[in-house]
Amino acid sequence: MIKKQEHLLFNYRIIMVVLVLFFTAHGQWRVRRVNFEGNREFLRRELLSIMEMRPQWPFNRIRYTDFRLRSDLDIIEAVYRGNGFLSVSVDSEVDRDSSRNTVTIMITIEEGPQTLISDVTLITQKQVLDSTVLGKLSSASEKPLKNSYLIRDRRKLRELLAQRGYQETLVETDIEYDTLDNKAAVKFTIKEGPLIEVGEIELDGVEKLRSRALKRELSFERGDTLTLSKIRNSERRLYRTGLLSYAAIEPVLNDTTEQRFYLPDSAYKINVAVNEADFFRIQAGFGYGTDDGFRSSLRSSYSNLFRLGHKLTLSGRVSQKVQRGEMIYSTPWLFRLPLFFDGSVYYNRYNDPDVYVGVFDGLRLGLSHETDNNITLRTWAKWENVRSIEAPQDDKLPLEIPGNPTHSLGLSVNYDTRNDLFSPTNGIFTLFETEVAGMLDRKSNQFLKFRFDTRFYSNYRATLFFSSALRTGWINPYGRSEEAPVQEQFFAGGRRTVRGFRENHLAVQSDGDPLKGNFYVVANILDFRFPLFWWFEGALFLDAGNVWRNLGDIKTPEDFFRKIRWAAGPGLRVKTPLMVVRFDAGFKLDRRSGESAWEFHIDIGQPF
Repeated sequence: MIKKQEHLLFNYRIIMVVLVLFFTAHGQWRVRRVNFEGNREFLRRELLSIMEMRPQWPFNRIRYTDFRLRSDLDIIEAVYRGNGFLSVSVDSEVDRDSSRNTVTIMITIEEGPQTLISDVTLITQKQVLDSTVLGKLSSASEKPLKNSYLIRDRRKLRELLAQRGYQETLVETDIEYDTLDNKAAVKFTIKEGPLIEVGEIELDGVEKLRSRALKRELSFERGDTLTLSKIRNSERRLYRTGLLSYAAIEPVLNDTTEQRFYLPDSAYKINVAVNEADFFRIQAGFGYGTDDGFRSSLRSSYSNLFRLGHKLTLSGRVSQKVQRGEMIYSTPWLFRLPLFFDGSVYYNRYNDPDVYVGVFDGLRLGLSHETDNNITLRTWAKWENVRSIEAPQDDKLPLEIPGNPTHSLGLSVNYDTRNDLFSPTNGIFTLFETEVAGMLDRKSNQFLKFRFDTRFYSNYRATLFFSSALRTGWINPYGRSEEAPVQEQFFAGGRRTVRGFRENHLAVQSDGDPLKGNFYVVANILDFRFPLFWWFEGALFLDAGNVWRNLGDIKTPEDFFRKIRWAAGPGLRVKTPLMVVRFDAGFKLDRRSGESAWEFHIDIGQPF
């Protein structure tokens, strides 16, 4: 009986808690709309973005309180004052709708006059900077007095001095206000600190690597002036090795913050603090494409052979069209020279009956060097053997192709400033590549090949994303080779080129088979992405291009543009934490008789 009463009492308490929570929530006021009046300096959406109580459609989920409103008004007022509106006043009225338990907030802003800068002066201790520096600052005479400008200018002055070897600089700002004329005089007071020369170089955090594997990546040595560019270049080169998860360089000054600004110009110990990365890695991936179906890859590597950053990699890739296995050995330095060496042996099988079916194996050796201005120079030698190869001919029967090997030499120049390799939103990528085959081997195919690839990425306020690309290639057989090898020729159309066409079917022969050409041009004129909700982005694109059997088939510029094929359409991007899933529907803008109106593509990653 007692247990039954306790059980009933427990259920009663649960019911009461639920009822209290329900009626409390029902009685809360929610924000339905926020209106602004008198705002000229900032748009409504800009002001809403800094508020805590901005309305959220469709359920009006933001709860209203007087305290939160006062906090938002203070933030709006602070933003205005930070942009030079020193006499701004912000007030509000709240209209309550009892039937919906919602409120509409009207915020009235009296901006007042904006304070302008009358003059800017520098006060320095060591006269390292002169008055010409003023032209590089955002704060200038007759410009608005903005906190963002002052913060940017203090950072600019510190960077200018750090570039000259003064790494411990203090920049303070003094402002004298003239309230009658709404003017302000800005004074930057600079304490340069010591001119730092590189003394002993100390590595901190090194356990498995040899010290010279890291010291050789530094852009400075003992006796050099430690400049900001040398620090940044050194940190970038340390990260570029792939051996570290963290790297930071700073001088060791055993004094308090205030005292260090008065230390003498001298040589100081330089601390290079690092965290070693995991040298053994296994990466697995999978995906799906409308052209090659399901695909998977596996890659394992160890990157600290001999404790010097030498790397051994085993990789494999399997799809309906491509099966490839490869073993790669690489080293970041070759014979104490800053040359990246990589050598690989591979097996490759390509299986597309519409294009060709072939089995290849080979050896590739390469040398590359990446400069500090984002340019990579690369040269390579390739020996590729053809185990079997066949391609369709006009009557749909397989055509036996001489399985000559390809022994070639190549050179490429690459410029890359992209902020991300897989989903870039800013930067430029440009590649020029040339390859010559058959110069050293009589049995080899003989051809000369050129490729050019350039891509541009930009964004507007990290919300709207714009990208475009231009790719072209030309291959010319010579000597004993009457035709270029089919596996070296060009195709276009599909999920990463002109998206209104089937994969490799941008140009086709009379029987509908894809044209294998010696010259092609593809222009992704625009790929525009914009946010929708959650992980979803929308996209619009415009593509163009074509493939020609030979460059000589283009008679005039008018003939070239007349034969260009066009496609456009919408897309959807799903940006999950692991990958970007892409859906594109490409419509032919110059559809010809017998062609489909559009093609649908599913793929992993951005189109280029």
